[in-house]
Amino acid sequence: MLYQRVYDDLRAAIESGEIPIGSTLPRESVLRDKYEVSSITIRRALSMLRDDGFVRRRPRVGTTVIAQSPQQVSPASKDPVVALIMTSFNDAFGTRIVEGVLDRAQDRAHIMLMRTGGDTKKEREAIKRALGIGARGLILLPSSSQMIDSSVLKLVSAEYPLTIIDRRYDSIPVAAVTSDHMNAGIQATTCLIEAGHRHIALFGASRSLTSNADRHRGWVAAHAVNDVALDESLACDQITSTTPGNAGTRKDDIKRIGSFLRNHPEVTSAVACEFAIAVLLEEALANLGKSIPRDLSLVCFDEQPFETLGSTPQLTHIAQQQEEIGARALDVTLQQIDGGATADKIVLPTTLVPGNSVRPI
Repeated sequence: MLYQRVYDDLRAAIESGEIPIGSTLPRESVLRDKYEVSSITIRRALSMLRDDGFVRRRPRVGTTVIAQSPQQVSPASKDPVVALIMTSFNDAFGTRIVEGVLDRAQDRAHIMLMRTGGDTKKEREAIKRALGIGARGLILLPSSSQMIDSSVLKLVSAEYPLTIIDRRYDSIPVAAVTSDHMNAGIQATTCLIEAGHRHIALFGASRSLTSNADRHRGWVAAHAVNDVALDESLACDQITSTTPGNAGTRKDDIKRIGSFLRNHPEVTSAVACEFAIAVLLEEALANLGKSIPRDLSLVCFDEQPFETLGSTPQLTHIAQQQEEIGARALDVTLQQIDGGATADKIVLPTTLVPGNSVRPI
């Protein structure tokens, strides 16, 4: 592998004394040009030299040679730094993914947590920062799954340890851990069909995210599986305020949902693709003098945050294995650090948790 070649060459120069103790290695840009490889490859090779006790890496100082032979390094200092980059996280979705990563990292890795807000520029900056401090691997919840950012493609081409969560990148060989969003859409919609509903709306954000697209596919498939006629006009996938990095407002979304419901009086139930969308839907209904489940039955994705647990009704929802997503993502990333790149795609099942937001008809 390219990084192994760079590591072997620099190690040989250090052991022979060509690069003496106390000297500073050339800047990354100089090494990159010398070996004709990417910055990511150079950083990984330097991190390996650090882990073997040959060098010390410090911001604004550079990489300094501290030993001419491999040194015994304490277990704590040898644990790799893994960067966890999230668009956002809250009690409904994301916080327990972070907890899953942190719990699994005990005595195995140091976790560097960053949040991008769904901004692709901040995502690139976060990746650059992680590489700059010598992170050995990266777990990423990308801001988009429709457009693969160049910074992610560079990581993949350099075989840098990378695991994507909650998204699918079918076109590139990269490891991923995600829920079975399509089957989850089938579960949610079938629950409403079994309760007697035949006009089921779907409220979601843009289908440019694979998770949303798969939930939409599940909504469609559930109608076919249960032999119920599908009306595609009942898919309202223009909700914007719940997506990190989107400029949409809650007020506009509530107005949009209210207008949709007035234009589709036949709708008796709905699937909300996020808990935050369920909240918007509840407010839109209240503005129309309606409520859940009296006027509209509802199944949503993800659990209610703790502070809303006393609200009425308790929502029937699709629960994801969030802690397991985080734990498995760290496992796959450490596996890559230890043994090289892998493109494993792990898909975890979801569970329908009954509440009292579905009224049989």
